[in-house]
Amino acid sequence: MLIVMNSYYNILYRYDLGARKTSYAFRGTEGVIVYHIKDQNKCLALMWKVPYSRSNGWYIKVYDGFINPNKDLFHEMRDKSHMGGDGKIYEGTLDGGLCYSGSMGGTGKPHVEIILQYCSSKNETR
Repeated sequence: MLIVMNSYYNILYRYDLGARKTSYAFRGTEGVIVYHIKDQNKCLALMWKVPYSRSNGWYIKVYDGFINPNKDLFHEMRDKSHMGGDGKIYEGTLDGGLCYSGSMGGTGKPHVEIILQYCSSKNETR
């Protein structure tokens, strides 16, 4: 799984994650990654799921304070997940004045691409 996050076309993070379905096992992969937002008391969390026999999905959210990635956080985000691994582009706003645009493929080795930028910058580029 390749996760790319950038801010106004400047790469913020480029993260290659070795998460994929395997052809010989009856399992997929799922998890959550948490990033601290520099100079703010906030964290950005990204949840992904690539199950063995169901649809892929992802969810992104900004949390107040410092949080740890754990099973409870994953389940909370999974239950709210409405963004599928269908190749469609999903857009929205997050706390902290951030806007996102992202998609995830539906294969066993999906790519996730998320563009993060401040909402005011997004309006200026249109």
